Amino acid sequence: MLAVVVDAPSDQWGTFYQRFRESPRYGADVEALLKEIGRRYSVEDWTLVGTSEGSVSAFHAARMNPGLARRTILTASLFRPTRNGPGLSAAEWDDLSAELLWVHHEDDPCAYTSYQDAQEFSRRSRKPLVTVRGGGPGRGEACEAFTAHGFVGVERATVMAMRSWVKTGVVPADMKR
Repeated sequence: MLAVVVDAPSDQWGTFYQRFRESPRYGADVEALLKEIGRRYSVEDWTLVGTSEGSVSAFHAARMNPGLARRTILTASLFRPTRNGPGLSAAEWDDLSAELLWVHHEDDPCAYTSYQDAQEFSRRSRKPLVTVRGGGPGRGEACEAFTAHGFVGVERATVMAMRSWVKTGVVPADMKR
């Protein structure tokens, strides 16, 4: 398994707005990057994973590259609009051909990524939701990594559940710790 972390393009570094991530240019950038990495490392089977704001990136990259992204995992997803854009509030789920798995902590404290929204988006998209429970103790701001928003204390178990889904296609059971 090869992990690739995609960041903002150099000309978008200070203003990586969500609207840019919906653009054909962003889709083409991700496609070119993954095709080149795939060529170098003999990878043809991609799973795109996005957490929080990154869920917007992963969704749109997968939507625009149906032949490249076979699976998409969205964790602690940004459902509500922020000053940076609409989040996933206006996403058209039928435009996504990749398999989709939602992963969300039941106690996510971030106002833009509530567990109730995760349940609703799972229902709307007709795709499974893995609920994570336990972990902690958290520290820091609600939408930061060291809270239930970042799966603090259950990171390894969460990643292993996602890895299992990628390898087997079987939706993991809800997780408790």
